[in-house]
Amino acid sequence: MKKFAYLFIFVSTLFLSTSCSDSESFDPYQEQEKVPFYPSKMTFRSATDKSSTQEDWTFKYNSDKYITSYTCKQTVKKNDGLTITEQTSGKLDYYIDFDGNRRIVNQIIVEYKSSKGAEYKDTITENAKFTGNYISSIEVMKKHFQSGVSEINSYVRSFTYSQDYCTGSSVRDKNNESTYTYRWSGDKLTQATIHNQSINGNNITHDTYDYTYSDREIVPDYGFDPLAFIYGHNNKIYAAMGFFGKSTPYKMETLSYNGYEKIDGRQYPLQSFILDYTITEIQGTTVEYSAIADDYLEYKYTFRK
Repeated sequence: MKKFAYLFIFVSTLFLSTSCSDSESFDPYQEQEKVPFYPSKMTFRSATDKSSTQEDWTFKYNSDKYITSYTCKQTVKKNDGLTITEQTSGKLDYYIDFDGNRRIVNQIIVEYKSSKGAEYKDTITENAKFTGNYISSIEVMKKHFQSGVSEINSYVRSFTYSQDYCTGSSVRDKNNESTYTYRWSGDKLTQATIHNQSINGNNITHDTYDYTYSDREIVPDYGFDPLAFIYGHNNKIYAAMGFFGKSTPYKMETLSYNGYEKIDGRQYPLQSFILDYTITEIQGTTVEYSAIADDYLEYKYTFRK
């Protein structure tokens, strides 16, 4: 069919294949092809033989190509008949505070329902503060409404950087504390670890994500960063706009995960997996990250203009 004539795989045409160089002056960010691409929609689908998940996102932008509002509807269906839906909407305002710092206020509403009757609603206010061009902290106030009862929780997540790369963040509320650590090898994010621990120390979750990339294939600079959704360990909306520092400019090849949890002092391994990524584009309109894994029937992110 003619429409497939515009489809091509990022092997030789879309990626800039670069020869290996020992020159210290080589800058892969300068070599990235500038291909402005600001999607209005994104769909994520994953499926195993036990359940399926779909996320449908929408994005709106201002004249500076900053996201001003977004929505996300997530639907999870399990083979036992359980269906869960979660709808999120966010509205962002940008301003300069009295100290001259850049700020973002994000007003978020989350509505959750399950086919077994569970329901809740969250209203969340995020106030992100910049140091220079990158977010240094996010103040969060969350109001949780469920079964006629409301609860308020607040916390601050702080971020650290080395030059233009985010190296970690931390957050603590009245119940838990989490530490995010990012390991870089030059301009490649090779590992992210997330350690979450209850304040009393009885319960722990430890997640490790390892990434590999091509040594030769450089992805285009879209302005909007799809890796924000592939990684997923920082706020996806802010990360897509580059507010957490530089992102790896090379083509991602694999993502591997392993982890464990401790419950009341007993440790249990979590299900590990490896995703092998391919990237395709329909010229100027769509960017797609799809992955193959042993336990998944489908795993795909599709960004559309």
